[in-house]
Amino acid sequence: MNLKSWSDKTSSGKMRLENPSQWIDDFFVQRGELFLQILNYMWPQSEPIVDGIVKLAQVNGIASGKVLDICCGNGRIAIPLAKRGFDVVGIDISEVLIEDAKAKAQNHGVENRTKFITADARNLESELKGEGRFDLVISVWTSIGYYDEGTDTEILMQARSLAKPSGLLVVDTVNRDAFRASSLDRLKVYNEYGRLVVLEEPTPDYAASRVNTRWRFYSKDGNDLKYIDTVEYNLRQYSFHELVEMISKAGWTMLGAYDHLRTLQPFTPKSSRMVILARAL
Repeated sequence: MNLKSWSDKTSSGKMRLENPSQWIDDFFVQRGELFLQILNYMWPQSEPIVDGIVKLAQVNGIASGKVLDICCGNGRIAIPLAKRGFDVVGIDISEVLIEDAKAKAQNHGVENRTKFITADARNLESELKGEGRFDLVISVWTSIGYYDEGTDTEILMQARSLAKPSGLLVVDTVNRDAFRASSLDRLKVYNEYGRLVVLEEPTPDYAASRVNTRWRFYSKDGNDLKYIDTVEYNLRQYSFHELVEMISKAGWTMLGAYDHLRTLQPFTPKSSRMVILARAL
């Protein structure tokens, strides 16, 4: 990791990134094996999320068809969708995650219903040329926020160009205002993923609406922790109205807003997450 690219600060002491996408390579490409352990641990939690996606699609007239999963990881959402009859194309910048997704698709017997591509989400149109149009586009677990407002809007625009007329979009990301109100942006968080332990230490930049989080990875052996590595995670957090405006600019119209894909309860300012359902204009 190039520490210099993370070390420049404003006069107020807040983090300024020379290359805001550098952390993505550091985290998902260079340390893909570590993130893979987290995704594998979370795999059993995927079914309720897929339930929510399928319900939103069915209520709006899509019971089958083609799905584009942006930043699909190792297929923890794409593969359950394929098992329910959808044809899914997943893209992710991490070759480690994509290769694991391909192996899992074969193990689950859905290799003929899935296609996983190592690609940058900023190049959706060029990378997916020839794949046809999609009935449903999904972006789950805060991948909208990896870059900046302009880039994230462009990704949503490209997604719109790949959607069928009246195709659906589901975006799931953190609710900035609830996150700040909870004080989680200032608290160290300890998470266990099996034998992998992650200590998260966030540093908020309120002026830029970003949170830079230092993740320290440890392996757990009984009561002992062995240090593995450290990586930075830098996220642009959006308010509800910002995300709605971005989606609208990208050529979608909002159909509904929910607090979580697991529950599909109506969104409120206190919701920890924002799930927005939209239709292509």
